Amino acid sequence: SAWDPSVLVYYVAGSGAQVHLVEQARGHSGAVTAVAVSEDSALLATGSADTTCAVWGLRLQGKLATCQLRARFRAHDARVTCVAISHTMDMVASGSADGTVSLATLTGSLLRAFPHPLRHPVRSIAVDSVHGHIVFSAAADSGLHLYSLNGQPLATAVAAPDLTCMALSPDSKVLVTGGGDPSTRLQVWALHDLRLVWQSCTPAAVCSVAVHPALQCVAAGLEDGA
Repeated sequence: SAWDPSVLVYYVAGSGAQVHLVEQARGHSGAVTAVAVSEDSALLATGSADTTCAVWGLRLQGKLATCQLRARFRAHDARVTCVAISHTMDMVASGSADGTVSLATLTGSLLRAFPHPLRHPVRSIAVDSVHGHIVFSAAADSGLHLYSLNGQPLATAVAAPDLTCMALSPDSKVLVTGGGDPSTRLQVWALHDLRLVWQSCTPAAVCSVAVHPALQCVAAGLEDGA
């Protein structure tokens, strides 16, 4: 929630014609600013304006859901701007307005933290659940940065300007990025070396992207409501 420290879980029926609030939980003292679901949908990670991250157990039973706090830990010195979670890798990755990336276990033990190469506030982050790599970007530039779990840089690339979002394919082979640059708003990269393999211009700026796990297609949410 943008205005209180609640985590809200909704049930969406059919094509979205019916949406019901099925769970409301609290674990932060500030507004929840980031949320991510693990690859097996069993865990939820959240980040907050109070500089903490939290891990939740997520249990879905038909139209009902429960969200139980498992760990809460301070990850940064400023607002958390993005989170990613991997059940396979036992890890939560987070980015912050303080220009750092933090890695922690699912029980909240801090593994390591390292700065954005230019100390820019981190805007987007993703975890490769196959090889354990981390990829992140900042709002102040269009750089993509691939790091190992040990905090070592592996590859960098320059995406189209005004980068706003990213998503990994389920097999962690492909990274999809979206942004607001009029000439190239949607790009697809080979994750292992951040090599650009495809790009396209959409009718409006891309605000969010997701990769379908079975159909191998990309969904993009646009600024014009499409």
